[in-house]
Amino acid sequence: MSLGLGGDAIAHRIAVGRFHVVVAGTYALGHPAIGREGRWMAAVLASGEGAVLSHRSAACLWGLRIEAPAPHDVTIARSTGPIRDLRRHRSALLPDELGVRNGIPVTCVARTLFDIAAGAGPWEFERAVREAEFLRLPQAPSLEEVYGRRRGRRGAKLVRATLENLSRLPGGTSRSGL
Repeated sequence: MSLGLGGDAIAHRIAVGRFHVVVAGTYALGHPAIGREGRWMAAVLASGEGAVLSHRSAACLWGLRIEAPAPHDVTIARSTGPIRDLRRHRSALLPDELGVRNGIPVTCVARTLFDIAAGAGPWEFERAVREAEFLRLPQAPSLEEVYGRRRGRRGAKLVRATLENLSRLPGGTSRSGL
């Protein structure tokens, strides 16, 4: 619609197979098989300005060996109505917690790690932290900095315990900000 097509024109293109609905309000042109990253981008676009891929979906995009959920995770700044097949989280993100990976707006690695801590087991979370270090993913801000900003949030205890555990290992964790 922002490109000048009306509702009838969009419905016609869907009916004749030129547009394929990916997520409410977002369409693939020509062919419905757009791949996982295309579906993630559609989830971000459907969620509006300032939305970013987050939580387990972002962890999967970063390559952190986390299973991507069926409803894609997106973080938005303000509440809006639900969208089918999306899990939207409402949170104010700081500028340094935002990034782009493969053209998709996404939470930074440290914020992604913090977000997944709320629903991950200790072994899964530690493996994700180690994988981020192994892959030499950008660590600005550090996980410790994000923890400092969000101490009272869900998952914070697991983040702190994991940071403490990793710092006790020989050599500590050089890239996690400890």
